[in-house]
Amino acid sequence: MVDRNRSSQRSDEIRRRKLKQMRQVKPAALRRPAKVTPHMPPPVMARSFDGQGARIHSGRVARPKRRFDVALDGRGAEMRLPALPRIRVGWRLASFLLLGFLSFVLYQFWNAPAFTVEEIKISGLRWIKSSEVDQVLDATDRQVFALDPDGMRQVLVSEFPEFSDVQVAVMMPNTVMITVTERVPVLVWKQAGRTQAVDAQGFAYTARNEINLSTLPTVDAAGDPPYAGPVDLIALLEEEDTLEFEEEPEAKEEIEAEKEPVRFLFPEMVSAILLMAEKAPEGATLIYDPVKGLSWKDSRGWEVVFGSLQDLDMKLLVYRAILDSLKGDERRPALISVEYVHAPYYRLQQE
Repeated sequence: MVDRNRSSQRSDEIRRRKLKQMRQVKPAALRRPAKVTPHMPPPVMARSFDGQGARIHSGRVARPKRRFDVALDGRGAEMRLPALPRIRVGWRLASFLLLGFLSFVLYQFWNAPAFTVEEIKISGLRWIKSSEVDQVLDATDRQVFALDPDGMRQVLVSEFPEFSDVQVAVMMPNTVMITVTERVPVLVWKQAGRTQAVDAQGFAYTARNEINLSTLPTVDAAGDPPYAGPVDLIALLEEEDTLEFEEEPEAKEEIEAEKEPVRFLFPEMVSAILLMAEKAPEGATLIYDPVKGLSWKDSRGWEVVFGSLQDLDMKLLVYRAILDSLKGDERRPALISVEYVHAPYYRLQQE
């Protein structure tokens, strides 16, 4: 009996629990649907582009367009014009446009007639014609930007040894100014069928046809004159042999382009020759011999040897004294030498 009562109590307890659970749980129709969180894509990471990597885009972004609405009347009617895309000019396009503009400007400057040299203005010419200078430079009808003043000066010095000084100035927009100083010849040097004019500083150059040399003292030379300075003949020969062995025409052209007139005589020798020409009788011919030195050939048939240039004034006095003594004895000399002023001598003509 006791066992039945216990089992019934247990059953009642189970029923109560189930009833309580059923009351706590709502029906599915009355339940509120659970809130579902939509799946969100991961955030887009933007990185700077350094030329080695690639940009990360979440998608193609359309460029905004500009819209224009035009009012038709005062009642609010409008007309919409077609939208225009916004154009963004990048730095690459801007650089390309700037480069094109500068190239166009440079081309216009380079070919503009305003910068074309039409005439070269030359001052200081005496015997050289301006047409000869123009022909050598060939600078007319060229752009002033392409001219090199230093190069033009070097060309003139090389081609015209008559110029002792040359100044070249290029001025905008199309002017070339050249100022030259021509050498003034003071005597003529004839040797081996070649005639050269010599200025007071001893520089020699080939005489032009326009220069009248007939009035200048003339020296008939039997050999080369003494150099104005020491010359290293061994180094000079080695340099010539090297050029001939290497056979480099470009190197030879550069050396020829850089050459300048060299001094032909000592300035003191030029002064002595002029003094001799002044003291010599009319019609006398000045002579230079590498062994005997300077002398002159008198028009009356005898030769006067002076030798070196030292004590020239004293040698002239001794010569006059010897000549006066011979005239008194009515003797005719064939040679009078005052090369050594303390031991002069003479030789008479044989009858």
